[in-house]
Amino acid sequence: MYKAVFRPDGARLAVTSADGAVRVYDAGTGQETLSLQGPAPLRNPVFSPDGSRIAAACRDGLVRIYDGRTGEETLSLKGHTDWILSVAFSPDGKHIAVTVEGGRDSIVRIYNAQTGQEAFSLKGLDTLDPPGVQPGWRAPRGRAASGRAA
Repeated sequence: MYKAVFRPDGARLAVTSADGAVRVYDAGTGQETLSLQGPAPLRNPVFSPDGSRIAAACRDGLVRIYDGRTGEETLSLKGHTDWILSVAFSPDGKHIAVTVEGGRDSIVRIYNAQTGQEAFSLKGLDTLDPPGVQPGWRAPRGRAASGRAA
């Protein structure tokens, strides 16, 4: 098992496993309700804030979005050249942020969660802490680390 994550309402649990599938379980009974497969192994699943979608990083370099009820793949996000490290929905579910482990692609890409189109990207993010900033520093609410409005 690589990761387990609850749906925001706590009713379902998505789990990645060594075989590359994401399995979704009823959190009350433990019964499997869905099995999501990609063309390559999946990892790092995350539910949308309303629980209707599940996004997972695929080893083929795409983020695949699945319907949380049917398991049907509804969208794929393209653009990264290295292994995807994390996937996150914005609190309103309108955007998806994607990061990678490093290498050639030190970029965070932000996608429109409905269309799959890249909205913008944050480039040159080799570390989590910008030069001259103390480790663990966080920007004030509503501000980016560069001082620009978020």
